[in-house]
Amino acid sequence: MVQAFRRPDSPFESARFKLRGLEVTARYRVTDLDAPGASEFTGRELIEQGLPVSIKSAPGALILTYKQAPR
Repeated sequence: MVQAFRRPDSPFESARFKLRGLEVTARYRVTDLDAPGASEFTGRELIEQGLPVSIKSAPGALILTYKQAPR
């Protein structure tokens, strides 16, 4: 689970967070608890490039869950 916050005066709308402890070759399904649908990433993408997070409103917050996708 990833919980991210955007402070009221933050000029930054998006960021990437590098995750750890994932299987490089596995695929992971990421779900925003406040939005429909899900996205999939490889473990390598999440470790090396990071999980993209965007919070349009300031202040704002979101919660993302991720789990290994079925093969």
